[in-house]
Amino acid sequence: EKAATAEYSYTFAGWDPEIHSVDGEETYIATFTATTRTYTVTWNVEGVITQETYSYGDIPVYKVNGEPATPSKAATAQYYYNFTGWAPQIDMVTADVTYVAQFEQITQSYPVIFEDEEGNELCVKLYDYGETPVYEGPEINDYDDDYYNYYFIGWKNKETEVLYSDALPAVTGETRYVVTWQKSLKDGYYVIGPDWVVEDIDPTMKFVENPANEGEYMLPDVVLSEGDTMKVVEVYNGAICNWYPDGYDNEYAVEADY
Repeated sequence: EKAATAEYSYTFAGWDPEIHSVDGEETYIATFTATTRTYTVTWNVEGVITQETYSYGDIPVYKVNGEPATPSKAATAQYYYNFTGWAPQIDMVTADVTYVAQFEQITQSYPVIFEDEEGNELCVKLYDYGETPVYEGPEINDYDDDYYNYYFIGWKNKETEVLYSDALPAVTGETRYVVTWQKSLKDGYYVIGPDWVVEDIDPTMKFVENPANEGEYMLPDVVLSEGDTMKVVEVYNGAICNWYPDGYDNEYAVEADY
């Protein structure tokens, strides 16, 4: 028997010379066949274990489906991972060994897009997961048209339709926000519809002051017939503040065609 080394194991092969009948003094020397030893290489990738057998002196290579591969770790919403190497560093095989994949953790970044009401992008910026986005695009100003005032009230998440009037929530993925306005009927006197709520007012049915008679109001471009009735309201800051005639259950009657 011959003691194995890290590189070889030995199997008895016989005697030299071959044993024969004694015819005098003789020295026999044992001979051995050397066999390169093999070892188990274990790969540990995030707890997933694979094993291979290599001969002494080989340089092991990590494989997937028989092909050399780079280990990977599944990304999360918050992080993605880059493979940085093995611990311990890969070396030639001299014994059983376990290699553990090492990864660098990197915070995910996501675009936050601010849009106008027509879908035009006003501002696009990348934010790391967990950061609080801030609008940095063109200045947002209140505006008006012929009938309404529009007041900026915040940003609405385009997917969830949640409105944020103050700080936006921390970034957890790509997000689109749409500028949101509160539409407010301009101050004045209007004919109100049958539901008697401000949303029922036709903005074109607005009285204008008669330039020839201060304090007198007219409905321009509206034809009325005798017997028509109407209810008039005063709107201030987008809400009804007065009714004419006073109260709900009465209306003006047109006494002649106009």
